[in-house]
Amino acid sequence: MRPQAVALSAIALLATLACDPTVIIGTHHCPGASGEGGLDGSVAQWQSGFEEGFCDYGPPAGFCIATGAGSYSLVTSPVHSGTYAAAFSIDDAADAGPSQARCVEQGAFPTTAFYGAWYYVPEQAQNGGTWNLFHFQGGVPGQPLHGLWDVSLVNGNGSLHAVIFDFLDGTTTDSTAGPIPIGQWFHLEVYFRRSRTANGELTLWQDGAMAVDLTNLVTDDTDWGQWYVGNWADRLAPPMSTLYVDDVTVSSTR
Repeated sequence: MRPQAVALSAIALLATLACDPTVIIGTHHCPGASGEGGLDGSVAQWQSGFEEGFCDYGPPAGFCIATGAGSYSLVTSPVHSGTYAAAFSIDDAADAGPSQARCVEQGAFPTTAFYGAWYYVPEQAQNGGTWNLFHFQGGVPGQPLHGLWDVSLVNGNGSLHAVIFDFLDGTTTDSTAGPIPIGQWFHLEVYFRRSRTANGELTLWQDGAMAVDLTNLVTDDTDWGQWYVGNWADRLAPPMSTLYVDDVTVSSTR
């Protein structure tokens, strides 16, 4: 996937929004930019259950974005907890290429942290390309960013299961946790230990079961990054897809 250009345009957009006393994200009116939240480079503690709409992703700590036929909105069903969840809808046929609807938390990634979200996939689909759920990228704010890690869905034996893609060495690792459930909530959580040398770690859990465990490798060659959560795809059949997300967290502990 190639989200660098999207990230740049979003950062430029945030620069203009920061001067406005009211930021409008999705369908909710949010207070002006406060600088609170976001990744802070130390022990991160952040969460969003979308009970305040998309305001938890307000600038400068984050943003939400939809391109092409993508869109995002609040729903009252299905929800994992509380009153609301987020719906991220795409139609890559309408775009004749990648389509996305995602929210982003950004800043200096902590040295170690856990990144989690609850997902609801309402129906099966055939994925002929990339169907991305989590995307980590890094670089220098205001300059082109590059990918670090992806958590995506692939087809196998008539079901969908998760894979991890390492942008830094170009390898893909399959989940050992089995297929994701269809039509019910499931939890994905990534432990990300950042390192420029070969002592980093990245671990994926699916509903509490370890799915991928990668150790002793370079995991991040940057000091600033973005974590994308939502729906990004380039070759789905059927091409229209809505994924639901709730209870997104960044934490120092599981």
